Amino acid sequence: MTDPSEIQHHFDTNGFYIAKSLIPEAMIANIFSQIEDLLDEALRLHHIDPKEFAGVDEKYSCLKNHHPQIKSHVYDLIKFLSSVHAVANFPPLLKIIENLTGSSLLLDGTQVAVNDGNNDRLISFHQEAHKTYSKVSIAAWIPLVDLTKVENGALRFVPQSHKQGYIKHSQVNGYPAMDETCIDPSKIEHACLSRGDALIFHRHLFHASGANNSSQTRWTFITRYSPLQEIPYLENGQAPLRVPYPEFQEQH
Repeated sequence: MTDPSEIQHHFDTNGFYIAKSLIPEAMIANIFSQIEDLLDEALRLHHIDPKEFAGVDEKYSCLKNHHPQIKSHVYDLIKFLSSVHAVANFPPLLKIIENLTGSSLLLDGTQVAVNDGNNDRLISFHQEAHKTYSKVSIAAWIPLVDLTKVENGALRFVPQSHKQGYIKHSQVNGYPAMDETCIDPSKIEHACLSRGDALIFHRHLFHASGANNSSQTRWTFITRYSPLQEIPYLENGQAPLRVPYPEFQEQH
């Protein structure tokens, strides 16, 4: 692993750090194995033979097309699979975050995002300031399939944008979103990463979904880590568990 001081310098300077080949293939394979078990159970409960389909992409598409509410239920449950939490708690990943924060960590918002060519789950440019446990959280984005080309749906982000601090957000389709006119399009980069690489980024880094213009379904692991620092829930007996998102308020 790169020296922790080098990681810290790159993170502080650019707002992100990329750890190549961080998650072992066996751990990713286990995620897909458990996802397939979950899909198979949902299909059987709705009298569909899982053997009719070649793999997780086809099974997920079947539910999406014919039982969309059940597909949503499957999506909701994926985040609780033990294999997903094994990645969130993978020691080399935790070590990077712990070195960056100097603290023990709370897992915050772990999920597996799924995006096919319909691009119906795209999220506009935003910052990770929404309902975290701590005001100094760090996020990790890890492709579970190769996203080495822009058309595969690689995450979009703006290096060094974290230095601008919090930017006022509004809501777009129920999600927090920044005014994209404040973003220079020439500075947008794409996280074209291989399966198992990890993009670790600052809570204020501008980032957004990338459109999937390929035939491959995009499966990505996402989580946030909240250090045991600046947690309002510990400071104020009336505070909610998660930090209230400062939506629609002027920048401080």
